[in-house]
Amino acid sequence: MRAIPVPCLFAVALAACQPPAARQPNPSQAIAEGRAVAIIARTLQEQGKPAAEGRDVQLTGVKPLHADVVTVDQSIAIVYLTEQDLALIDAAADLPPRPAGDDFWVTQGAGPDAATIVLLLDASNYRYDDLAGEQHETTSIVAENRLTRDVRDFVVAAARHVRKR
Repeated sequence: MRAIPVPCLFAVALAACQPPAARQPNPSQAIAEGRAVAIIARTLQEQGKPAAEGRDVQLTGVKPLHADVVTVDQSIAIVYLTEQDLALIDAAADLPPRPAGDDFWVTQGAGPDAATIVLLLDASNYRYDDLAGEQHETTSIVAENRLTRDVRDFVVAAARHVRKR
């Protein structure tokens, strides 16, 4: 049997102690707009606010914005802003100011829509990586549950706001 030189053993041991290379995050995607609209409509229905087809809603100081889902009584409008939506508008000019650090923001309609409370959801907050690799960081179920929770919480808060008037 042949002896292995000590420097070689040291080099092998040192290489084995190196931390693994940093892993790139899995590529992710936002919930598709059609799927998000279905989740939003279902959540509104579960909260006793039947949904109607989307329509343009007038906001204070900005151009009308297309709401993806509006309740039948017109009290709530929800806008799901995808990357494509944001690419077509000037967010600074066409959207109300977004509170720093918030995942979504709420504003009041204006003019004929003054009684409508509008929820703006940024699709980038509802991302998942189901289609990549075996180790998921965020599954579609988690992203959809987050969207459901945000819409449900908004409806509950909006109901409290309307009762205080």
